[in-house]
Amino acid sequence: YAIMNDKDQGNYADTGMLNFIRQTTPGLIGMYDGKMGYKEAAEESSTANNIWAYLKQTDGQNRSSRFNTTMYSKIKFMEGLSWDFNFNYGRRFDEYNSHTVPLARYTFSNGEIASTATTPDQMTTTWKSYAEETYTLENILRYDKSFKGGHDLNVMVGYNEYFYKQYEHKQQKKGLIDPSISVPDAATEMQTSTGTAKDEALRSVFGRLNYNFKERYLFEANMRYDGTSRISSENRWGVFPSFSAGWRITEEEFMKNLNLSWLTNAKIRGSWGQLGNQNIGLYPYQAMIAGVEDYPFNKSDLTIGYHQTAYANRDIKWESTAVTNIGVDLMLLNRLNFTFEWYNKITDDILRSSQVSNLLGLSAPTVNNGKVQNRGVELSLGWNDMITEGAMKGFQYNVGFNISHNKNELKKFGKVEYGDYGIRQEGLPYGEFYMLECIGVFADQQEIDNSPKQFNDNVQPGDLKYLDWNKDGKVDNDDRHPISGRFPACDYAVTAGASWKGFDLSLIGQGVANVKYYTTYFGAHPFAQGGAVRKDYIKDMWTPENPYGAKNPKLYYDNMGGTKNTRDNTYFLRNASYFRLKNLTFGYTIPRHITEKAAISRLRVYFSGDNLFTITPYKGIDPERSGNG
Repeated sequence: YAIMNDKDQGNYADTGMLNFIRQTTPGLIGMYDGKMGYKEAAEESSTANNIWAYLKQTDGQNRSSRFNTTMYSKIKFMEGLSWDFNFNYGRRFDEYNSHTVPLARYTFSNGEIASTATTPDQMTTTWKSYAEETYTLENILRYDKSFKGGHDLNVMVGYNEYFYKQYEHKQQKKGLIDPSISVPDAATEMQTSTGTAKDEALRSVFGRLNYNFKERYLFEANMRYDGTSRISSENRWGVFPSFSAGWRITEEEFMKNLNLSWLTNAKIRGSWGQLGNQNIGLYPYQAMIAGVEDYPFNKSDLTIGYHQTAYANRDIKWESTAVTNIGVDLMLLNRLNFTFEWYNKITDDILRSSQVSNLLGLSAPTVNNGKVQNRGVELSLGWNDMITEGAMKGFQYNVGFNISHNKNELKKFGKVEYGDYGIRQEGLPYGEFYMLECIGVFADQQEIDNSPKQFNDNVQPGDLKYLDWNKDGKVDNDDRHPISGRFPACDYAVTAGASWKGFDLSLIGQGVANVKYYTTYFGAHPFAQGGAVRKDYIKDMWTPENPYGAKNPKLYYDNMGGTKNTRDNTYFLRNASYFRLKNLTFGYTIPRHITEKAAISRLRVYFSGDNLFTITPYKGIDPERSGNG
């Protein structure tokens, strides 16, 4: 297939437009009689207060062309032996250009120009091209054979090759000779001219052996031999095996002789396997260089030079993850399904930046260092049934529930690191929250005087109060401590479905329990970037008239009063547990004897809705947000 898209290059970036919409003063006139409006009050934002002008101050074109094709074949040599060949090729090419649009903005109350249009000598034009090319080649041989006595054998061997290449060129010039002409030759001053290119490749040889004896004993073995361009030739290849086995106890003669009619199926299974990870920078084992502008070799001339940016490490190898899994599958009464699994997942030789001193003078090299363990259980229950008599005869229904719990622990890491509102320390979950514990809001000066001093802050009634965790009579950074909630206590889901006389209904619900997000600045700090104050903040805010029992500190115009209230602390740690109806679908299938008259074999009409409701204590936009901040 091939796709070509053309888009006007207005100033539509989310980081700008959506940010300024949030700050815009209601009632501002964007455009009147062909003229763009400007702010009327000095306190208003000159940037945010006219989204229409903001969108129109840039023009141009963004064209994207994509081509993707796949060739495949399947050849059967003889009974049970076949060869699959697949080849995919894709190419993308983007052409981008943008230029300044001169717009004057007016204060409509007096008709005067408040912001003059950009003059041609200050206008810029930018032209950029971007391309990427990729292909995937795959060859697979399969052999399937059933032997006398109930023996089934499946063998597969294959080869996979992947290649990716990308390049980008960009040029920006300033000073247009004529505002209506925006090609680079119509500008007088070069500002930037850049170009980059990169590529990567991955090759794999793999195989699988699957053996089945009368659906009673099951065994599978897999092997991968992977090579990557991201690792030096000395350690480029890694071997990753896996094995699994299962025993269906109900297929044994001694179980059949017990005549346990309520036990439809019983299976015990276990597995162990390794997988590799090479998702690091493209060239971590090579000495990369970058340009250094304005480097002085004498007292009069400045020269552009190049220097090595990071310490290279040719000894890195594949990161590996080993997973052990033990499970039990049961079916009771031919209706109730039960599954229980225990797993232990250990990621070792983690690819990460080394812990080095700043005296190195270069960015830290990539090394294999660290071990993380994830261990947990999963439980699943399901009931499937149909009413076979009475008024509801033919009514089919099913319900299901599953829940999982995972414990994360950093087993090996090195020196303790802090960042992203957390701590990376052996024995704790990776990135466990680490901060001061907020225990309320100071009600009055007497409470401040009777409490441990907080840093050297000018604490006032209405400011946040922190716990003296180490009980040394003062509050400082030594009172930071680990706080749980980085990982949820459990994930769970419910499903249900029913069908009767052409009608069908299905729903999926999903949720997490005891997970927290650190929410700060936008949506948390009043007036952040000119934003409004939330109603719930005002409701529970400290005021001189209501100083006791406040949940939120008093109102400051600028950044909540500074660091005394914005240090990393649990006030900004919000409970993001939730349950959400992910999907609800209701449909009706029109009887076939009716649709056949219109030459339609099957016709179904339905309603489907996603995320129809959410139950959560989280006050932000979405408890399924991607991270902290």
